[in-house]
Amino acid sequence: MAVAKVTKLRIIIHQSEHDRLLAELQRASILHIDYDEKSLPPDEMDQLHMRLERVISELSEGEKKSFLASVLPEKEPISRSDVESVLSSIKIDHLLNEYLETKKRVDELKSELERIEEELRILSPWSRISYDPSYWRRSSFLSLIPVSFPNREVYESALAGLGEREIELSPVNEVGGVQCLLLVPKEKEAEARFWVGEQGGEIVELPAEGDIQAHLAELEQNRSKLREQLQVEVGHLNTFKTLIDKFRIVYDTIAIDRDRRKLSSLLPKTATTAIITGWIKERDRKQLEEIIGRTETGILEYLSPAEEDQPPVALENRPIFKPFELIVNLYSPPNPKEVDPSPLIAFFFVFFFGLCITDAMYGIILALLAYLGLKKLRSGRELLWILFGGGLVTIIPGAVTGGWFGNLFELLPFPILNEFRNRLMLFDPMKDPMPFFYFALLVGYLQVMFGIAVEAYDSFRNRDYATGIFNNITWIIFLNSLPLMIILRSWRPVLGLLAIVNACLILVFTRRGGVSIIDQLLFFFFFLLLVLRLFSHPLQIPFSINPYLILIPLIGIILRFRRLKKMLKKLAWGVYGLYNGTVSFISAVISYVRLMALGMVTAGIAMVINTVIGMISGIPVAGIIIGLLIFIGGTIFNIAINTLGGFIHTMRLQYVEFFQRFYVGGGRRFVPFGYNTKFYELRR
Repeated sequence: MAVAKVTKLRIIIHQSEHDRLLAELQRASILHIDYDEKSLPPDEMDQLHMRLERVISELSEGEKKSFLASVLPEKEPISRSDVESVLSSIKIDHLLNEYLETKKRVDELKSELERIEEELRILSPWSRISYDPSYWRRSSFLSLIPVSFPNREVYESALAGLGEREIELSPVNEVGGVQCLLLVPKEKEAEARFWVGEQGGEIVELPAEGDIQAHLAELEQNRSKLREQLQVEVGHLNTFKTLIDKFRIVYDTIAIDRDRRKLSSLLPKTATTAIITGWIKERDRKQLEEIIGRTETGILEYLSPAEEDQPPVALENRPIFKPFELIVNLYSPPNPKEVDPSPLIAFFFVFFFGLCITDAMYGIILALLAYLGLKKLRSGRELLWILFGGGLVTIIPGAVTGGWFGNLFELLPFPILNEFRNRLMLFDPMKDPMPFFYFALLVGYLQVMFGIAVEAYDSFRNRDYATGIFNNITWIIFLNSLPLMIILRSWRPVLGLLAIVNACLILVFTRRGGVSIIDQLLFFFFFLLLVLRLFSHPLQIPFSINPYLILIPLIGIILRFRRLKKMLKKLAWGVYGLYNGTVSFISAVISYVRLMALGMVTAGIAMVINTVIGMISGIPVAGIIIGLLIFIGGTIFNIAINTLGGFIHTMRLQYVEFFQRFYVGGGRRFVPFGYNTKFYELRR
């Protein structure tokens, strides 16, 4: 359906013009270039790119962004003249070095300041000591050990546990615990230190030399100096934030040049020429020919794809279907021989999404939010278009099931709203869920059947007529005959005959390779005549099969029995295929009941919100305010959680139930060599 035709080509050009041609091709962004992917050692530009990325990341910290910008970041458009103006106005190497050196000084100052702060925290409680503690370290008889206990209870417990020990505890201060000095004979110091740990205390290391108060004063002075230096350096560092936009422009420019240079190094070359092999869309051939025509040595030749070639897949759809390429690409691009399922899932996706929400007011709100996003944002537009369409479609099942903020119209004291709701409502799933259940099964049946029909079309399009008939058309007739036999009783004989014929075709022709057509036909007519003989009366088929007629194919089977080993294996696969295909179809259809479940969950949550508001509405003044807050918060939650759930489950139905019928995927996307930027969209 919407897979663009691509042509393979080869360009041969002298190496003197090679780089200029790549720049032209990159600007045009029309050529998908094939090359052997391999890792290359980083060069100076890679190093510069990584340094610049680090700087931009650090400068962006704390940058205020709107909710939409954080969820759907977008690239600002910029002209080539603006880029050249920025590149000529700054010396990026010098600025990066200056920034990184300043950042290093800031980090060092912060680290030193943290060390001083920690030392002040430890020493401040000991400021009452007016002598040099190192005096006791020089004593030959006594040791003075600074000890800190976490609280007074632990300290008093330690005092009580002294017993007969030759230890003296003298309290010094009580700041965030209890600080005290422990006096002990020199030979008992190790024992005392162990005892302190047992009691839950901690040994504090005071300065090796000097008065503590003088040391604290010196630390305070150093802290003040460091804070002043840090303030200056941080101020200098903040000046770089004014350059962040220029850094981003340079970053994207480097990325463009790097991509071109890396591609150049990966392309095959001779001593004097460079060779570019790739693919181009048919409609872009003229533009490429003009680019090659502007070179002096370029030669362009179109090639016939080799058997092992896998052409890249370029999806081209009308604007109404284009957003759904997002869903397809999230799964896997189609291979070149498949149809593009984007147009096929468009209606189903938005309709199923609407069934998952099933509230008209929620649909209106979602459509309005998506519309505002489309007006303000340039990125994420595919998703926004899907949500916009899904929101509009949600209004229909919401109105049919009476969902207007749940059952709010029924509760409000405005009869006109409830009358409007009742006129549009066909059934209330909260009172009678079975119509919703049957409808979910019906849409599941239709989509799965449509998937089989698409596979039949794809087989005929690729001239694989046997697969189209025996693997698809037979299943369509067989699976439709069974339910129609129940619904259309007057047509039961015809439908029964169709079901039997196609079941026998599936049984015999599911696996066709390696078996004679004569053997397959013998078994087909044998099973067909046998089943018609057995079931002609129950199915009211207006003719009967003579039992002797069954002997004709049976005799042929007996005569060819030695050659039928492979055929018996095929029949076993046929039996399995008939059983598995039928069960798979039924389970696939049943899985669409999740649409009903999700729709009723949305309605249920909305009704709970309304019930809670009704319970508190009688509270004077506060009831109205609280009720309004509950309504707004609950509605936002309900829309958000069910939009997410509806999107995921609808996508699952497409991937697991619908695509399974006809879609393989596994193609490679058509990715033209162009500008791959992060922050800006460079105008070509």
